[in-house]
Amino acid sequence: LIVKAKSGTGKPAVFSVIALEMIDLANTSVQAIILAPTREIAIQISEVIKAIG
Repeated sequence: LIVKAKSGTGKPAVFSVIALEMIDLANTSVQAIILAPTREIAIQISEVIKAIG
């Protein structure tokens, strides 16, 4: 999944939901890697995933 959109459009929430839906809890291997261009955005993404996950 590759997401590109203007700032403030809710990208972290959208791709976090998609990534979480695709994860198989029975599988203990790495199933998703999310890359962010800055530490600040990485923290925002982490907070979204913690809130909805």
